Amino acid sequence: MRTVFIGLLGELMPNIEKLYSLYLRQLETVIAESELLLQREGGLDGELKTSGYLCEQFIQNTLEKFIVPKQFRVTSGYIATPALLHANANLPQCDILIADSYSPPLLKLADSKIEVVPAELIIGVIEAKRTLTKKTLSDALDHLQNIVDSTGNAAEFKTDNKLTGYNRSVGFHNHSSSKPLLGIIAMKNEIHNFPEVATELITEKNSLIDFIWTLDGQAMTLAVQLGQTLLHYTHSARPSTKTWNKISISEFSSSDSHFYKQFSGDRTVWAHTHVDELFPKEAVFAQMIGLLTLTMSRIYTKPMREEQVAEYYLRNTFSRS
Repeated sequence: MRTVFIGLLGELMPNIEKLYSLYLRQLETVIAESELLLQREGGLDGELKTSGYLCEQFIQNTLEKFIVPKQFRVTSGYIATPALLHANANLPQCDILIADSYSPPLLKLADSKIEVVPAELIIGVIEAKRTLTKKTLSDALDHLQNIVDSTGNAAEFKTDNKLTGYNRSVGFHNHSSSKPLLGIIAMKNEIHNFPEVATELITEKNSLIDFIWTLDGQAMTLAVQLGQTLLHYTHSARPSTKTWNKISISEFSSSDSHFYKQFSGDRTVWAHTHVDELFPKEAVFAQMIGLLTLTMSRIYTKPMREEQVAEYYLRNTFSRS
């Protein structure tokens, strides 16, 4: 009986592609349910669930299950800086935040994932979309730029010249940085000529975005072209805070960073990955998991210093004078 049992178990064991395929079937169910909710304003039977909420939760779950390491948490809410608090200004709202798990938020609303998180603890900002169209992509890029501007550090938001940071969670030197990852994840794509439209919008808006991914099998990621070869770029930092394809190769080759010097090809480009006869959506899914996981392994957060804590909590943050 023991031999027969092991044999049957071996026959039932699925491969990784089938497991990814099983997960992506849920994508179709969530899209169908969200379409139904779109027809019923306010959700079904008075529930708080909406079309956008369902899609956002699926994207958050995807990040938590497959990509984001445990030293980070996936949440949503608002980014705070001392300047925004002192000015009593509206805080920028984010669909999905990836933050340091070791440090608490300024506030967490009961029974929800909505948090107010200090900017120093943010390692990723993700815009979640049900359907990617030219308009929703344009709006998402604008919103991400507004978030960057609100930090008061837009000019240096992506710049790390050295890449000498120590990532305590990795435990060895891997050219880490504290620069946040910026991305857009959608359930499905409805943009004709997706790579051309996406690249044009990113360039036109001078966006600092790192990737665009639609779970139905489209992705735009950073790369360097070397002849006919594309070298994937897996880092949230850059030699300068510029839109990716406006960074010159000389900025990499002239840097002191050994990591940057690896990317001494012909030019910076946006790599387009998509479903075709030889590359199913499960393969696109797996590639994006790999690229984003590797990128996040090179991000760390610095512990907040005493003076930073004082800025948030002690120095007349709520003064009415």
